Amino acid sequence: MNKQEILDKITNHYLTSGDFNGISNKSLGYFLPEDVEELILEDKIFVLSQRDDINIFIHRFHKIPEKEKQIDALHKESLFTIYPTKEHLATVNIEEEKPFTKMLAKGEEQLKILYFNVDILQMYYDNPLYRISDYGYRGYIDVVDPDVDELHSEYIQDFGIAYPTENPIDSDRAIGVFLRDLSKLNYEAQCKWRGCLLRDQSAFKINKGFLDNLIYCDWVTEVWVFEALLEELKLINLLCKNIGLPPLFSKEYNITDDELIGYRILLIPSKKNYYEFVTALEKIVVNNINYKFFEFDKLNRILPVERKNDDGTLKGSLVLLEEWLNKNYFSSNPKGQQALKDYIMSTLRKIRKIRQIPAHDLYSNQHDKALYREQNDLISATYDSINQLRFIFLQHPSNKSAVIPDILKDEDNIVLY
Repeated sequence: MNKQEILDKITNHYLTSGDFNGISNKSLGYFLPEDVEELILEDKIFVLSQRDDINIFIHRFHKIPEKEKQIDALHKESLFTIYPTKEHLATVNIEEEKPFTKMLAKGEEQLKILYFNVDILQMYYDNPLYRISDYGYRGYIDVVDPDVDELHSEYIQDFGIAYPTENPIDSDRAIGVFLRDLSKLNYEAQCKWRGCLLRDQSAFKINKGFLDNLIYCDWVTEVWVFEALLEELKLINLLCKNIGLPPLFSKEYNITDDELIGYRILLIPSKKNYYEFVTALEKIVVNNINYKFFEFDKLNRILPVERKNDDGTLKGSLVLLEEWLNKNYFSSNPKGQQALKDYIMSTLRKIRKIRQIPAHDLYSNQHDKALYREQNDLISATYDSINQLRFIFLQHPSNKSAVIPDILKDEDNIVLY
């Protein structure tokens, strides 16, 4: 092969491989190293060896080695791959309608992170055809029905929440997605995402956990406060079981449960989204309190609480919890004991008070960036309150040897995203 034939074969392989793969030196066929060297110097191709990337068959990162290193690999490495450069691909007539697939065809790196208006993710949350799994630092979008029509067969393997590069964390947010995932969407879906692509891609940066896990392949040891709260409820139920009590919370949840609608960070800071979150929080923490817990009277030194008031009306869950704590929890520091109970109860009552607004009043669905901070404050206070409630149950002699799950051991490791 002459130099032009080598260039054509490298280019054709890249564009027709199905995954924009580089061609290996073993698949290229016979060639003169001098011809490949000239193409490198002319900025028409570049070489990746395993000294540069563990996976040399896709151009994952924008880390093209210096030309001297490429030429050195050409002569010394037994296996390497060759790619056409962006400069060369710009001269090639590429007939591709899908916008993100075309970006790869034009030589963009596969793990380039593109940033989008949060409206795009809200569309999926509002569509029951899709399932959104959110782990705080990353999530994915999938279809509920695997036999859904092709138009709605969208799948995003990983997305991350992104924050402004210069403003506080409670400013507007964005969604970051790998170009590789976007390129695999159908034409209609790519056009939908393209419409939400942010003009200034440098204005946002993806959260650290997303980078650590998916780019640097490190374990994410931080625990999202939304998940930690659910684990605290499970632990409290276990501590109740150790004592011989019924579970304090009727139902236990996992962060992956589909029914936790609204239990996520705010994407769009609107009153509607905020109240949806508070409603979910109330159902998980307050309305989830088990009435049978307070009626249990088969243990010595554990006093039950009457379910009814003197007039025959039923007491609410928070009234019952406060009465039960006052009857059964005592500390050597009465002031500290009362402060602890007051903090727990005031936080739970705050959740219920906010929840009553959309339940009883009409409201204007305003866009308010202050809601980012309000949500952060409320979920943090709720976690702290339930954590303190767990502390109370840990004081019982039956829980002297109780084991705290690793996920909850280090409170400094529990974070907001």
